Amino acid sequence: MNEHCRDIEAMTGEMHLIYLYNSAKYPANNSKKTIALKQQRNNTDYTVNVRVVSAVMPNGVALDGDPAGTAGNIIVTDKLLNGFKIAYTGNAKEVTLEVEVQGGMIPVPEYEDGVAPTGEEGV
Repeated sequence: MNEHCRDIEAMTGEMHLIYLYNSAKYPANNSKKTIALKQQRNNTDYTVNVRVVSAVMPNGVALDGDPAGTAGNIIVTDKLLNGFKIAYTGNAKEVTLEVEVQGGMIPVPEYEDGVAPTGEEGV
């Protein structure tokens, strides 16, 4: 039963609603934010799926989604077991994101000598 619970846990994601802000003048951008995971992962092989919910343009006009591309690219960096960093590259002054994190729950195998076998003989 414990193995089945772990399998379900590994497939289940966690959702975050994230608000990013940029106070720098375009093309500069200081929107990077550290996101703490609700549940610590066993490895950093997890995916971060992102959807732009809204973007507020520099003139203060709010857009549902991001039809004008004001959020630019969404960049995920510094993935750790307990969190990651996220930013956008566009000229929006505010961006709201829906983020789903999946995976990273399968434990990393432990080897007696601390080295994973390569399957190659005599190396």
